[in-house]
Amino acid sequence: MEKLAKTKQILQKSIALSAYIRFLHLIDVIDSTGGWKKLDPLEESLLNKLVLMATKQDEPILVKDLISIASIASQATLHGRVKSLERKGLINLIADQDDARKKHVYPTQLAMKRYEMLSDNFERALGSAEQAYAN
Repeated sequence: MEKLAKTKQILQKSIALSAYIRFLHLIDVIDSTGGWKKLDPLEESLLNKLVLMATKQDEPILVKDLISIASIASQATLHGRVKSLERKGLINLIADQDDARKKHVYPTQLAMKRYEMLSDNFERALGSAEQAYAN
């Protein structure tokens, strides 16, 4: 009985792993066919952070808030990546009305479409894993 439980556990891990591998493959497909250039890991991390911040807080997000994530890279490097995300059409930078030195950062519709596609494909990968486990 214990051997059967262990085998079942290994199978569950294998199916979960294969779902994740399918999801990673789908991300690659999305990146190559989604109408945008592939993001480097730093750009991806910044965009993820921006979208998370945008969904959690009602206040506008400033570039300095986004760049203050100094634990992932230097501020100069992060500033370059913010500019790159803007060139790729994934974020908008809008000057503050009271202080033009401050820039507000917003994810674009293209960025949000990317997250919708990722979410759909994640659900699809999980669904196929659950279906494989049920069979």
